[in-house]
Amino acid sequence: MIKILSRFLTVIFFLGIFSFLVTKPVLGAGSLSLSPSSSTVTQGSDFTVSLRVSSGSKVNAIETRITYPANKLDFLGFGNGSFTLYDLSKGGSGSIYVVAGVSGSGKSGSNLVATIKFRAKVSSGTASVSINKSGSGLAGSGSGANLLTSVAGGTYTFKAAPPPPKPKAQDKTAPKVSSVKVTKLTRTSATIAWATNEDSDSTVEWGPTSKYGIIAASSKLTKSHAIALDKRLLEPGTAVHYRVISKDGSGNKGVSTDQSFTVPGYQVQIKVVDKDGVPIEGAKVTLVSYGEVGTDEKGAANYKDVEDGERAVLVDYQGKSISQIVKVAQKDGVQTFEVKVAGALALQGLTTTQMLGLGLIGIAVLVAFILFMFRGRLTRSKEEVDTNL
Repeated sequence: MIKILSRFLTVIFFLGIFSFLVTKPVLGAGSLSLSPSSSTVTQGSDFTVSLRVSSGSKVNAIETRITYPANKLDFLGFGNGSFTLYDLSKGGSGSIYVVAGVSGSGKSGSNLVATIKFRAKVSSGTASVSINKSGSGLAGSGSGANLLTSVAGGTYTFKAAPPPPKPKAQDKTAPKVSSVKVTKLTRTSATIAWATNEDSDSTVEWGPTSKYGIIAASSKLTKSHAIALDKRLLEPGTAVHYRVISKDGSGNKGVSTDQSFTVPGYQVQIKVVDKDGVPIEGAKVTLVSYGEVGTDEKGAANYKDVEDGERAVLVDYQGKSISQIVKVAQKDGVQTFEVKVAGALALQGLTTTQMLGLGLIGIAVLVAFILFMFRGRLTRSKEEVDTNL
């Protein structure tokens, strides 16, 4: 997710938008606010707040961090506003990070930056959703100055949900959840599918750990369920934990166990060679966070589902330890990195078949030598017998 933000900010940089470190005069006051700033929400219901920007000058880029009480609200997801460039890759566990921009002359006046969807978790009290001013900024068109002068969050009051209708006397059984699986899995997509034995709604709780933190849901009652995860929150080579929940029309709820999958990453091959470039078999290679693998007869240790970016490699061979940093790129195919071990025995550069052949030749020479010595001893013994006769 950090890499997505980095690529996005690079685009903004080359457009000449963000230059907050350069002191320039402020062209016009700008503000960030949440709308509505207050409302009453029912426990268990979903509601949406809008993040808006208002400025007398044209704004090309916005960066802001929003905090919310995770014990009172569940973050459900983002929606785009009137800008054209977005990085909505971070949300959950009480913090939301939004970056938006537009090329060209920018936007002035009041504009929608993004929508943020929450679900109320409690039945009473209030929750404050705040915009962190110190972590926010507005970039003005043609100026590196930060136009942001004020922020305004929102306060939301909870109320208890009305009591659900009493279930029919004959229906007290929760839906039976089965066939839970991941489908349409790529580096940028994943769909959670499952079945129930009766019509029920669909909810997926998911996140980087079994604490989850993100919810994707549909209220449609069905026996065949499929929920697509937000591709903006998926990262190649990382683990995702999830569980599914289905509730029937009578309020009975079926819940699966925790499951996990790895978002497909990149294929990496670490090739270990001696100073002459001859492959070394039997070296121990550790790609940090991805385990230890021994090199094969081609000197190769292979890994899959590796996250892109800089990765540390450790190689142990004949009492020597070599460390090296490799940079995994975002591209298909096997990415090969060579690690050279100086001072390795040349014999170790031979393949297993070649070493076996040398061993057989050595055994044959030894047998021939023994036969030669035995034949010589027999000849001397015969001569001694002839002499005695």
